[in-house]
Formats: sequence, C-alpha cells, structure tokens
Amino acid sequence: MKRSKAKRSRKKRKPAKSGRRKELDFGFFIFICLILAGIGVYILVQHQDAVTSELKQEKIEKHISSEGAKQATLRIKLASLKSPPRVSRIAEDELGMTEPGGVIYLRYKRESNGKIVCRSSYEKRSQQAELQTGDETGSPGGKQDRSITKN
Repeated sequence: MKRSKAKRSRKKRKPAKSGRRKELDFGFFIFICLILAGIGVYILVQHQDAVTSELKQEKIEKHISSEGAKQATLRIKLASLKSPPRVSRIAEDELGMTEPGGVIYLRYKRESNGKIVCRSSYEKRSQQAELQTGDETGSPGGKQDRSITKN
C-alpha cells in the first residue's frame, strides 16, 4: 500500500506542475505578442514619418523650382528696365532731357594775394566729338568765360 500512495502523490503533483507551466507558457506567449505588437506599431509610425517627410521634400522642391523661375523672370525684367535705350527714351520723353550740346570746363587758380579764382568756359560739341564718345582732345576755352572769386 505504501507504494500505491507514493504513486498517487506523484500523479497529483504532476498536474499541478503542468498547470503552472501552462500559465507560464501562456503569460510568456502574451508577453511576446505584446512585444511584437509594439514593434509593429513602431515600424508603422516610422513608415508614416518617412512618407510625410518625402511629401514635404517634394513640396519644398516644387517651391524652390517655382521661385527659381520667378527669379529668372525678374532678372529679365530688371535687365529690360536698365537698358540704355529705355532710360534714354524716358529721359527725353518724360523728363524733357536732351543730349548736352557742349561741355562746361571749370579751372581753379590761386592768385598771388591768396584768393582762389574759378573760371568756367563753355565749349560746343562738334559733330566729330559727338561721333567719338569719350574722346576729349579739345582744349578748354570757348565763347563764354565767367570768373568767380573766393576767399
């Protein structure tokens, strides 16, 4: 009889151990499922952030290209506004300005008493001088002379 009791006690103990083991296995399974679910959520969030960043990048690139086109048109407009024929037309038509017909020369000279004397002379341009722009070979001195005296 003693042997049968020992066998019975063993049988009772085995189911108790397997019940605990089943609880541990189920708890471990739930833990692993939660970890995998967390990893899945993390991957989805990262993917969403990547897609959002790509959309923002495309939007910024479109904005940069449109601003580059605007800049090109503004440069062309600026060049046309600065063009010498346009400036000359506005000066003549709207402001009533004309090409100068001559040149005024100013000469300063210190006299023996210490006074500074300024003499101006007006010289008309000849047709050859108008053709040769920037060439001032003529000597000053012309029809009108004015003297200004300063102390």
